Amino acid sequence: MVTGVAGSGKSSLITADFSVQHPEFTVVGQRPLHGGRRSSLLTVTGVADGLRSLFAASGDLSSSWFSRNAKGGCPECRGTGEITTDLAFMEDTRTPCEACAGTGFNEKALSVTIGGYTIAEVEALHPADAAGLLGPADTARLRWVDRVGLGYLTVGRTLDGLSGGERQRLLLARHLGSINVDEPLRLILDEPTTGLHAADVRRLLELFDELVDAGGTLVLIEHSQQVMAHADHVIDIGPGAGDAGGQVVFEGTPAELAHSGARTVTGRCLADALRGD
Repeated sequence: MVTGVAGSGKSSLITADFSVQHPEFTVVGQRPLHGGRRSSLLTVTGVADGLRSLFAASGDLSSSWFSRNAKGGCPECRGTGEITTDLAFMEDTRTPCEACAGTGFNEKALSVTIGGYTIAEVEALHPADAAGLLGPADTARLRWVDRVGLGYLTVGRTLDGLSGGERQRLLLARHLGSINVDEPLRLILDEPTTGLHAADVRRLLELFDELVDAGGTLVLIEHSQQVMAHADHVIDIGPGAGDAGGQVVFEGTPAELAHSGARTVTGRCLADALRGD
């Protein structure tokens, strides 16, 4: 794990220098995901195509009928599920589309069901519930979404409403759902716990433990003392930010970091957190 004050150079060291020297590592950071209101959890994870194929087979239609961006889109709102009113010098207002009841789908798309669900109803399900309707590969992809702590999202949730931390964990789920299980896992995670409740952090740490126990190697860049205390090895970058940073000021176990005294800001913060101060 790599720690340090904001601006100390830890991200530059790991996501730039280290990843270039070790191309076998995949960087999962808080970079923007392509798409916004037209992209969803389903499309990012690669589950959308399989889901549309199931509906297409059930309704004897082409898969495009089950995409809001193609034949299945509501003609009134163009598949967005909302009507946007331009108020000139004021902020635009958005109201649910009455023609499709906010689903974004037209009547023909909504006339087909699988397992008793329409395409809009499936998109309103959480990953654990939707997984039971899909094939093995897509089920596994959605289970990764749940395991990285995003099980509270609906599978139709669009990207424009996700936080940076949620986007990063969604990228992590996508990567874990697509890797070859016969290849060693090598990941760099840039602040994966951003915005998470302590209980969700614990759940994510349990997943990290499983990945490491299975032979994976994870390099985390983090500020969270909860994560620091859980790490196997810590490298602290500092001592300050900007020109005052860029040096390795500590390397060792979390316990050694906490007992490093006044040598590092990170060590003092970790010691305070462990004491409950």
